[in-house]
Amino acid sequence: MHPHNTYQLSFLAEILTIDQKIHRFTSKINTFVHLGHTYKPGLSFGSINRAPLTTNQTSASIDLLLCDRSELNFIDAEIHIFSIWESGPETKVDNIFSGFALSTKLNGESVRLLVAPISLKLMNRIGSFYSPVCRAQLGDNRCKKDLRSIGVITTVSNVFESRLIEVLHVSESKNFFQGGHILFQEGPNSGQICRIYENYDRNIRLHTAPKHKVSPSDRITIFPGCKKTLEDCVEKFNNAINFRGEPFIHQQK
Repeated sequence: MHPHNTYQLSFLAEILTIDQKIHRFTSKINTFVHLGHTYKPGLSFGSINRAPLTTNQTSASIDLLLCDRSELNFIDAEIHIFSIWESGPETKVDNIFSGFALSTKLNGESVRLLVAPISLKLMNRIGSFYSPVCRAQLGDNRCKKDLRSIGVITTVSNVFESRLIEVLHVSESKNFFQGGHILFQEGPNSGQICRIYENYDRNIRLHTAPKHKVSPSDRITIFPGCKKTLEDCVEKFNNAINFRGEPFIHQQK
């Protein structure tokens, strides 16, 4: 059946909530007896009238006239929208959109649903890959290492060039701080963070120069870098219990 001026077009929304209840809304006042259901009137398509829903859209919105405020629990509900063409005894029903509700917003007697196509859920990451290296970031809620406990507070003793400085009272081994960062505690660069390219003896070379000139006597805090290996986790951070990797899995060469 092809849409024509003699056909009457209406829309139907079926919403399956997470508690497995089905709610049906229609843009038509009378019920569709021939489909075997009784529908609640009041479906309006909001922005859908201006931009028809397709599976290529990221999101769109629909407005539903509520009979019961308890129906507000539509978050993550499964939504199917149908177009219904009617001409006498003939009826054609097309599924024009299938997706889920991202959010709801009460607007007077209606609720506006922000909906997205089901394909969007396929883009969500589910699970994670096995990895010989740690998947956490140093100091995050998976690593659980308190960065304050590993920072070394010291003072700049010499400035050789914009990216190379010498500091006092640092005895850690070569490249112990590599991949970490320094935090300027005072001076014109106060609050600025610079990544560490390498360290040797008491010298620290930065990836990029600080915004302002560094001066001897500037106080800084140096944080070590993490190579995300079990060896680093044990020897450098004493944090093996929170290592988020699988270091002993077989690796195909």
